[in-house]
Amino acid sequence: NLRKRLNECSVNFKRETLQSAVNALTFVLRTAAQHKVSADDLVAELHASLIWNDGCLAVLKHLWTDQGKFLTDDSAFSCSLNVGQLVSVDWKLAMAVSSSSCRGLNTPFITLQLKVAEPSGQLVTRSVEMSIAEFQGFAQEMKSMASMLETT
Repeated sequence: NLRKRLNECSVNFKRETLQSAVNALTFVLRTAAQHKVSADDLVAELHASLIWNDGCLAVLKHLWTDQGKFLTDDSAFSCSLNVGQLVSVDWKLAMAVSSSSCRGLNTPFITLQLKVAEPSGQLVTRSVEMSIAEFQGFAQEMKSMASMLETT
C-alpha cells in the first residue's frame, strides 16, 4: 500500500492528506488525458498555477512523457481512470434497537444508497451506514466540496 511505502521512506502524511494528493493527481491526469495534452503543455499549464514546484513538474513531465500515451488511448483511458458516474443518492434514518451483543442498543443511524453507473454501463447500488456523527461529518465534507466547486 502507498502509505506503508511512504512511511518506509520516512515520508509521513495523514491518511486524509495522502488521499487528497492522490485525488488531485488523478484529476490532473484525467483532465490531461481527456484533452490529449502534450507533456510540455501539461507542465506549462501546471507551472502557471504557481502550486507546483520545479521538482514536481519535472516528475510529472517525465511521467506524462512516459505513460501519458496509455491514458490518451480512448479504450485504455475509459477503463483506467473512470470510476463511474453518480446517478442518485437516497438516504433514510433508522434506529438499531438491538444487536447480537446488545439487547437495548437504541442507536440511530443513516443509510445512504448510492446508485452509480459503472464504466460498463451497468447500474450498481452501493449502501453505506453511518452514525449520526459520521453522517454530519460526511455532510460537512460535501458542503465543503460544493463550495470549492462553485469557486472554480
